[in-house]
Amino acid sequence: MQIRKDFNNLMQKFQRESAKTGRVDLMELFKDSIRIFDKLKDALKDCSEEEKKELFALMAEMHQFLQNETKKIAEKSGMNEEQLLRYSENPDNFSPSQWKAMEVVKIKLNETGKELTDVVRKRDKKNVAATKKTKADASTSAKKPKPKAKDKWVRS
Repeated sequence: MQIRKDFNNLMQKFQRESAKTGRVDLMELFKDSIRIFDKLKDALKDCSEEEKKELFALMAEMHQFLQNETKKIAEKSGMNEEQLLRYSENPDNFSPSQWKAMEVVKIKLNETGKELTDVVRKRDKKNVAATKKTKADASTSAKKPKPKAKDKWVRS
């Protein structure tokens, strides 16, 4: 699965950069993450149930990876995660161009997340409707009226 390869490459790149310089280009990480989310969104539109499970597992893995890396960044900076979050939400801590780029990425991540949710909901609704139709078709064909047997009394 190409998405898995892209995700593994992103993790390796992130870990390599972090180990080599102790710094990571978060903007690049976010942009690469958005590309992967876009691919996930497209893949979810027309995949089998098995592929869907794999894609959700990949999303969970990606989320866990990003959470772990956030913890590492917080530890290296001497902050806890909440402090790091507050720091990242304060425009005074960034140049105007950095802040603008972060805002654009944040908006794009939110939009992509909503789009992923919409794709999953639409796909699930379609599957539920198809399942209901299949069940309805099966029950209609299975419930053909049986001819009633006439009472036959035997007279003695």
